[in-house]
Amino acid sequence: LDFEASTRGGPAQTADAARSIEEVIKARVLQGLFDDVERKAPVDLSKAAKEGPPELSTDKPKKGLADEYADEYRKRALGVSTDGDAAAAQAEVQELFDRLCHQLDALSNFHFTPKRPKGAEGA
Repeated sequence: LDFEASTRGGPAQTADAARSIEEVIKARVLQGLFDDVERKAPVDLSKAAKEGPPELSTDKPKKGLADEYADEYRKRALGVSTDGDAAAAQAEVQELFDRLCHQLDALSNFHFTPKRPKGAEGA
């Protein structure tokens, strides 16, 4: 089965190349050059051991991810806040409106007499 590869193969592995790589590795070991990553700041393990692992909540969030992004967009682009204060104010307004509607219904329904149907007069 003959086919033509679209990528170029790597360099050929020879015994000379393997020996030169081994020599480089041995020289680095003798010199102590291991190319380790050096820490920028020391790690305080005693502090991490005292705190323990972080607590993770297994509760389901009340708002979905789409709602979170929509709220963030409203805050950033439209300047509308969807905090708990706005929700509390909305609930208070809804309660006042419900009371008003109840009082208006009570005023109109106590003295309300519907008109007689037109077909019932002759019967």
